[in-house]
Amino acid sequence: MANAIDFGDLSTATSYGGGASSSIKGCFAGGYAPSRTDKIEYITIATTGNGVDQGNLTAGVTSTSVVANETRAITGGGYGPSSAVTTMDIITLATNANATDFGDITVARQSMASNLSNAHGGILVGEQRPSVTYMPGSGRALFFNGNAANRIELFSIPTLGNTSDFGDCVEQAQTGGSVGSVTRAVVGGGYSPSNTNLIQAIELQSQGNMFDFGDRTNSVQQVGGASNSTRGLFAGGETVNVVDYITIATTGNATDFGDLSSARAAPAGMASPTRALFAGGYEPSRVNTVDYFTIGSTGNATDFGDLSGTRSQMGSASSSTRGVTGGGTDGSSPGIVNTMDYFTIASTGNATDFGDLTVARTTMKNGGSNNIRAVYCGGITPSNSNVMDYVTIASAGDAADFGDLIAASGQTSGVQGDSHGGLQSS
Repeated sequence: MANAIDFGDLSTATSYGGGASSSIKGCFAGGYAPSRTDKIEYITIATTGNGVDQGNLTAGVTSTSVVANETRAITGGGYGPSSAVTTMDIITLATNANATDFGDITVARQSMASNLSNAHGGILVGEQRPSVTYMPGSGRALFFNGNAANRIELFSIPTLGNTSDFGDCVEQAQTGGSVGSVTRAVVGGGYSPSNTNLIQAIELQSQGNMFDFGDRTNSVQQVGGASNSTRGLFAGGETVNVVDYITIATTGNATDFGDLSSARAAPAGMASPTRALFAGGYEPSRVNTVDYFTIGSTGNATDFGDLSGTRSQMGSASSSTRGVTGGGTDGSSPGIVNTMDYFTIASTGNATDFGDLTVARTTMKNGGSNNIRAVYCGGITPSNSNVMDYVTIASAGDAADFGDLIAASGQTSGVQGDSHGGLQSS
């Protein structure tokens, strides 16, 4: 705890004004300055500085109440020239312009307290906020370190920042496939230092080390992973077409699920609650193939469409409706790309351009995601990277900086968390 420090000044000393904010702007409206005023001023929350003119209310008012979401603020009531008023105005926060009429409150009144909105202070609608006490489904994600250390790193998908140490793996398995439920994360296969069939798991609830879950049906590296709340699928590897699955809530050995359309390594896994997609890979040549499976049944892959180019070893993440791949290797020299593609999981078809990663890199495997945000971690540039970048899944565009891993790491087994697309309702 600490004392407040100076932020700046309004253009005029003002009392009895109203205020509200988005995640970017703080807005101050009306008040005495020293007579009744219609002035609207704003500040940019992330910086310090003086108030800036935003525009004017429809009329001068004091003791007005203001609520806001991420895009606009609405004033209600207050005291006009001679009495309380019913006036309600709209202030569009992103533009500097005068307020417009919204309507009227039911009874003229002023100095109202406890004004609420469903996204006050820039809290986005539908965004799960971090809790002091961990809540399953709140966005906890674990990064399974690759060639840097036998370490599991923790971060929260809704909150930008660096990772922290969570625990250790049974084996430092590199390029395994990762799957998970709301309560458990699982890694299958990889190499440590030789190819392994080990399946290892960890409970997301509390920090600690992984435990032996069982064995895969084969021992390969460069495995793809995708899951819903019940089943986890491990697909492909160097170089097989095998897909096997586990029931995440239990322990035991994997069971045969079916086959990919071709034997290939390093496909990128994405999932909705009903479908698993596996995109790209190498046979050993890179491919643009995208296969899909219905998670609740067993059987061989069905053709979904194609990536925008031939690539393997991409990062991948999904909401319940959209899968996004990032980076990878296209087979040229050095061939490391920053390309991002997306797919609508419920349909079939070819990839659409999404944007670019902040840094071109490969061997990232699964990223961390919830229904809003995807985070891509580590990889090779061709040196090991500590970069974490993120995108908003519903909106195409370039990635932005999220934070840093504890140490630069490549050949990872990716990220698994409690809120990926396979765990969300569509």
